Amino acid sequence: MADRFSITFLTILNQSWAGLILSRFDNYIKSIPKPVFELYSIIDTQDNWKNAHSQFSKIRQFLLDHKTYQPEAYLVLAENVAKVTYNASNEPAPFDNNSGWWIPSCALQAATYFEDNKLEEEVKSCILIFNHNKHLKNRLTVAKDFLFIRKLTTSFGMSGIQSELKILRQETNIKVMFLIFSI
Repeated sequence: MADRFSITFLTILNQSWAGLILSRFDNYIKSIPKPVFELYSIIDTQDNWKNAHSQFSKIRQFLLDHKTYQPEAYLVLAENVAKVTYNASNEPAPFDNNSGWWIPSCALQAATYFEDNKLEEEVKSCILIFNHNKHLKNRLTVAKDFLFIRKLTTSFGMSGIQSELKILRQETNIKVMFLIFSI
């Protein structure tokens, strides 16, 4: 019998969530490989999801051509994000349906490489965000805003984020602030 986390994880496992996890590394990778960078525009536009299959091949080829690239887990994570994105397109010849299950372990392994507690915490939060926050389920935009505010409160404290809230969409501000105080 599947536990509650497994059911929640299956429900929210999609290309946007996977891309959100991948993006946690943007400030840590010195030079994001071009095939990974190009994956973001595929993830962001539903009409492009069908292109994720060929993008997977480009990421795989980059990995094969750059055997010493570190962290390798980051590239494997990107491959799995491409797989999940392609599968969401409902095009023929999908990747294995368990491709998304590799995303958390690849992300955690990549985060460990950087030996940065903040990154590891951010990756863990992103992986589990929908599990412990029922108000965020299936609302990725609010989840992204929540992660952003959580990061700000960790870095600057509550008083330091008041001016930063202006950059969030007005409809989300109240909901996200409510979520911070209700956790």
